[in-house]
Amino acid sequence: MKNIVETLGVSRDGWVAAEPAPSDQIEGLLRTYPDLPTDYISLLRVSNGGEGELNLPPQWLQLYDAKFVADLASGEIVKWHPGFIFFASNGGLETIAFDTRGSKPWPVVMVDTIAGPESAVVIAQSFSSFIEAIGVPFNETSR
Repeated sequence: MKNIVETLGVSRDGWVAAEPAPSDQIEGLLRTYPDLPTDYISLLRVSNGGEGELNLPPQWLQLYDAKFVADLASGEIVKWHPGFIFFASNGGLETIAFDTRGSKPWPVVMVDTIAGPESAVVIAQSFSSFIEAIGVPFNETSR
């Protein structure tokens, strides 16, 4: 997994990385959500946000930066979607989140926040499997 995280820390075909997250932003995020997956925190340490292709629905990923994810915790979206930690979107209606309503590893879900929590669809069984699809063009036959 480390090689994938390191690879995503640099711009490449299919993925445009952001600057690494400042330590204080990661610390703030972990105060808000202390149980976040280690691979997710590792990704933020090399790319605090970023954008690119995703070989999973919704086919495009806009990764939120650590501060924005922490700020969302006190917003309306969490009030209306308990048990979800939103960390990305596709730039449109679909939002990507950890579904913390079950046991770990938490699945990664795609949620239409207008339609509500019942619209959640599992797109990866864990963040480890999700990260492998980042920066990879969507190919329905490889799924």
